[in-house]
This record gives sequence, structure tokens and C-alpha cells, in this order.
Amino acid sequence: MLKNFLINHFTDLWMEYKVLKSKSILKEAEKKDKKIFIFLAADYRNMGDVAITYAQRLFLEDAFPEYKVIEIPADQTLDYIKCIKSNINKDDIITTIGGGNMGDMYEYYETLRRLIFKKFKKQFTISFPQTIDFSNTAYGRKSLQKTKKVIKQHNKLLVMAREKKSYDEMRKYFGNEKIILVPDIVLYLKSQISFNSQKNNRIGICFRNDKEIDYKYQEIIDCIEKAKIDDKVIFDTYIEEEKFDCEEKYDILLDLLKKISTYRLIYTNRLHAMIFSYITNTECGFIDNSNKKISETYKMWLQGCNSIYQITDLNEIEIGKNKNINDVDLSNSKLNEEFIKLKKIIYELLEKYTKK
Repeated sequence: MLKNFLINHFTDLWMEYKVLKSKSILKEAEKKDKKIFIFLAADYRNMGDVAITYAQRLFLEDAFPEYKVIEIPADQTLDYIKCIKSNINKDDIITTIGGGNMGDMYEYYETLRRLIFKKFKKQFTISFPQTIDFSNTAYGRKSLQKTKKVIKQHNKLLVMAREKKSYDEMRKYFGNEKIILVPDIVLYLKSQISFNSQKNNRIGICFRNDKEIDYKYQEIIDCIEKAKIDDKVIFDTYIEEEKFDCEEKYDILLDLLKKISTYRLIYTNRLHAMIFSYITNTECGFIDNSNKKISETYKMWLQGCNSIYQITDLNEIEIGKNKNINDVDLSNSKLNEEFIKLKKIIYELLEKYTKK
């Protein structure tokens, strides 16, 4: 009962208490090792967030082959902060995963991220590409003020926005010097994995029905039915509980990508279903979500890809536009350049901050 009261009314205090009382031991590396930590690593059923964690790991291993990359699962954040602090070196790097949870919609994760920034102010810390979305409510404004305070106090912090709208808002709230614009890290997988699957005639239908939805779910389903798509597969990037095993999360992710690579066309309102379509060379018509992160990501990074397009009228849902996935993908070379540039920025900041 005391625990529930603290969580509901004194979340920050409860988290500090959990960190203080933790007796967890980090077994993956020794103090002498060079280490990169991925905090808030996905340990839950959202394959978009699993893909973010996977892509972030591959990116860091590629950029820093001499470092051990260690994932700290989101639900074990409070267990490991204390032991990591006691075993950290000057040139170790702290990272938090990218995604769409910077804001009060997912306040628990925002509170965890603030705590990580606060506890590791002396380390070079990287917040990987995020969408920012604080509501204009008393609760949202209070949460934003807390985040602004923590970011302002961290002098070795790099915060990445994954689309222009978030970039502009972050610069407005947090200042210009700590913010950069970077593609969603899952787009890094385009150059890392490939599938030689044969396309079948199936159309994949992947629509979320939660607080991020823009159109009403039933309206979308009605339009799909009206389009008379017979050979369709309804799936989600949020895996059913009985099919998810955290130890096998990357195998589950790769199986999902392989399945998507066989479809002729995907319709979705999930950002990472759109990105998965791009990675697997699958045609995709997307419908925007409530905070516009899908259209903003598309406009910023994927507009040169002929096989990805936005549906602004539900009546446009049809059997497909027969986009040629073999057309020149103008976005791919741009993405490669962005990730090369990102590595250079990180190298320079690491050198700068570890000299202090």
C-alpha cells in the first residue's frame, strides 16, 4: 500500500528510494572495460521500440567496436543506476533509446529519462532520436518544466530529434546547442539487413487503436471493407503476450520484418510499420497519427521513396497504387549521409567531453 501511494503521489521520491536500495550487480562488464549503456531498452511487446533498441545497438557497435554495448531494460532502470555509477569510467557513454515517449503521454518513461540524465551529469549522454509531445495541460506543462530543468543542468548531453517539428520544439524548449536533427534510428537498418523474399499478393493491414490514433478506428476498418480487399492479413507491431519472449525479442522482430517483406502492400497508421515497409522494400500507404510523427518523418526522410505515400482521405484506400519498388530511392543515400554525419558528431563530442 505504501509503495502504491509513493508511485501515485511521489514518483520522483519513490524512484530515488528504489535506486538507493538497489543491490543489483552488473555482470556484463568490468570497471576497466569501455562501456556504452543503452538505458530504457525495450523489454516489452512493442516491436517498434524493440527495433529502435536493436538498431541503436547495431549503430553503436558499428561506431564504437572497442566498446561493450550493454542494454539496461526499461523495467530494470532503477535496479542498475547505482551499480553503474560505481563502475563507470570517464570515457563511458550513457544513451537512452529513441522513440516517441518524450512527453507526458508516457510520463513514466519520461520520468525515468529525467532520472538518468540527472544521475549521469558527468558522463557524455546521448538521447537518441525522439518525437517530443508535451500536452498543453497543467500536467503536461509541469512535466515539461521538469525536463527543461534537467536538460539545462546537464552540460555533456546530446538530444536528437527525429523530425523537423520536434527539432524546432526542442530547440525552443531546451536551447540550440544540445539539439540535432537525425533520422529515426530504425532507418539505420536499411543498410544493415536485407531480405530476398518473394512478394505474394497479400495486403498487410496494421492499424493501432489507442490514444495515438487520429481517425476513428472503426472509420478505417469500414473503408478497408469498402475497398473489397480479399487477400489481406491483419497484423500489429504490438505482439500478443503469449507470442512474446523478451529473450528472443530480436528473433521475433526479424521474423516480423521477413513476413512484411513478402507482402505486396501495407496500409498502416503506425510509424514503424511504415519504416518496416521501407526497410523491406514493401509498398506502403500510411495514415497519420495524432501527433503527426508519421507524416513528419516521411516528409523529412522518406519523401524521395516512390513506394511510400500518405493517405489523406480514407476513400483513397484501394487495392494499391502499384508503385515500383525498384524505382530510384532518393532517400537512401540521404539517410546514409546522415548516419555518417551523426557518427562524426558523436566522435567529436566524446573527445571534447572526456578531455574535461
